[in-house]
Amino acid sequence: MINREAYESWRASFQSVTRELGVTPFEEMDLLVKWLGTESSKFAKIIRAANAHDPPPRGLQRIYDRLQERYGRPEMVESALKRKLNAFQTITNKDCVKLYDLLDILTEIESSMLNPKYTTLLSYYNSSSGINPIVAKLPYFLQEKWTTRASSYKKSHDIAFPPFSLFVSYIRDMCEIRNDPAFSYNSVNSTTNSKQRPSVISRRLDVSSESSVRGAHYTRQDIPSTTVVDSGNIQYKIVRINVKCAVCGNKRHATAMHIDRYTQNRTQADNQKPLTADGGEHSEDNVTVKCTTLCGDIRVGRSCGKTVLVDVYLPNAPDKSMRVYAAIDDQSNRTLITPELFDDLGIQGQHAQFNMSSCNGNSTMKCRVADSICVRSIDGKSTFELQDVIECDSIPSELPEIATPEVASAYSHLHRISSYLPPLDPSIKVDF
Repeated sequence: MINREAYESWRASFQSVTRELGVTPFEEMDLLVKWLGTESSKFAKIIRAANAHDPPPRGLQRIYDRLQERYGRPEMVESALKRKLNAFQTITNKDCVKLYDLLDILTEIESSMLNPKYTTLLSYYNSSSGINPIVAKLPYFLQEKWTTRASSYKKSHDIAFPPFSLFVSYIRDMCEIRNDPAFSYNSVNSTTNSKQRPSVISRRLDVSSESSVRGAHYTRQDIPSTTVVDSGNIQYKIVRINVKCAVCGNKRHATAMHIDRYTQNRTQADNQKPLTADGGEHSEDNVTVKCTTLCGDIRVGRSCGKTVLVDVYLPNAPDKSMRVYAAIDDQSNRTLITPELFDDLGIQGQHAQFNMSSCNGNSTMKCRVADSICVRSIDGKSTFELQDVIECDSIPSELPEIATPEVASAYSHLHRISSYLPPLDPSIKVDF
């Protein structure tokens, strides 16, 4: 059976050969019957027999017309090419050699688009809806490279989306770069490491009969046997030692691992202090209970998380600041802001991928990254410039956790700072 997506190339090749051989139309029909597949040769025989007395070119043309209907319709070719792309597996970082397989399919599509019969059906490959599913099968770093090249092409040519030919050219370049043996670093390392054999160092361990730990003695009789295990070229010497605690007589632990468990009825005659959970440090401090009741009717800010009111702006635009609440998280190693604040500040940022670790587990997210932003206290006395600020849409906005003057006044030891706390502003969210 003829491959549908390869029908046009097969037909052109077959007719070229017959022209060079100078065969007659009847001979060409015989060649078609002989070399076509099982299914297609059946109707070729019938058409040849039905047109035995007609002018030879008519029967030959009818065979080609039937082949075109069965294998050369544009919809069939488009469907076959789509199936090829859908069946193509995602390429990993270590499988860049598979880029050549993808390039073969893309080259076939590009060639088919030059045929006027298929131009309309395959034109969607000149848009993001046609190319993006293919880009999704590439490793992440190749996706980013394509985004950069495509974006630059859009701006320089002032078009909605780059043509399919640019994407094919990009994949062809990546095939050459990622599979260049001159830059195959992994193969060099693996060859070098394969020549290195692990070295085995044997140390001698003697147990002296005069050594003691808290009254326990180990003698030569405590070492009943020695076993040598041969595993390939490495020998392991296993020495079995009988262990017995000199304090309690337990054979499950050594004397050094013994733990004294004291009871309330035990006297101090043994002149030993009990071991405590703090590693032996004895404390005489008394434990007292302090009042933890909040005074007054406090309805908000009971846990008083470290959420403060600040002004945020870009380093080159200090006059265009935004007032937001910022949550200070001691366990975070990056600065996060909401997508809304990104947009309000007019930050474009570069796209990147990050791993987010929290009590909910690990997750991977794609987001924007700003080079730097400035944070200023509301009194204008302190300003900080923060680098590599990451976009995050999961920042909790818990206004009841914000400390207020009323909350500070409810604590006797916080009365003096209540005047420094701004009142709660429900119109402002935690964006930082």
